[in-house]
Amino acid sequence: MTEQKTINVGLISVGWMGKVHTRAYSAVPQLYPELGVKTRLLQAADTSHERVKYAIDVLGYETGTSTIVMSSRTLTSTSFRFALPTSSMQRWVKQRLRLASHSGSKSL
Repeated sequence: MTEQKTINVGLISVGWMGKVHTRAYSAVPQLYPELGVKTRLLQAADTSHERVKYAIDVLGYETGTSTIVMSSRTLTSTSFRFALPTSSMQRWVKQRLRLASHSGSKSL
């Protein structure tokens, strides 16, 4: 029997699109059992404390933050996915990841 692979999910912005992405990732094991993967919702980030609480209590994320700082455990996951709300947010995150990779930091 082969070892089941894990899709580790980190979410930035718990708006409606973030909820859609979360539900899609969560459904992968049921919709595609032949892939032999499981989904782990590691961390959600949003500037709204209420949305962070929703991500943990309702969507099932293990942790959450309202300061858009992902833990090193989340960022060093084997399979990390961003669900980003806008192209400007994508540019911001890519820039922060480049800066973090050069400095050795894990903060976005």
